[in-house]
Amino acid sequence: NKKLRKNLIIPKDYVIKNDNITLISANFIINRFGKIDSLVIFSQNLDEKYNSYFEHHMKESILNTKWKPIQLYGINLNTKESFTTFL
Repeated sequence: NKKLRKNLIIPKDYVIKNDNITLISANFIINRFGKIDSLVIFSQNLDEKYNSYFEHHMKESILNTKWKPIQLYGINLNTKESFTTFL
């Protein structure tokens, strides 16, 4: 989702490491009412100093985004979504 990527703020003192693949990822369900269920956020090779910052920011961005459920024949459906960004 472009909006989530746009809202991700990287701290000025964060240093990008080129020796490892660093990422933060979220998996969740947009339920038929447009609410978030089963949100799981994880990171890989992220500096401990910033791990909680990025996870908190990702969670807040997802929960504060207005989601529209997918429809099939006019019926709202639950949808699995995932979002990953490389740092």
